[in-house]
Amino acid sequence: MRDSSFTRYFSHLKRLGWVEETGETEASVLQDNYPPGPSRIYYRPTKKGREAILAEWSNPLFTLYPEIASKYRG
Repeated sequence: MRDSSFTRYFSHLKRLGWVEETGETEASVLQDNYPPGPSRIYYRPTKKGREAILAEWSNPLFTLYPEIASKYRG
């Protein structure tokens, strides 16, 4: 998976409310050369995320936009 694909996928999970920040952070590799850069943030699944079925996790875009899914599923 490319970085941009993961970023898009993970943003869908956040919009669905399936993941939340743990409050734990640590320095990122970027900060080795650019100290003001963003820290690494840790996430965990929410109750809603743990209750989502595998089909929803495998394509959260279709979960967010069921009207798109219906066009592809026929």
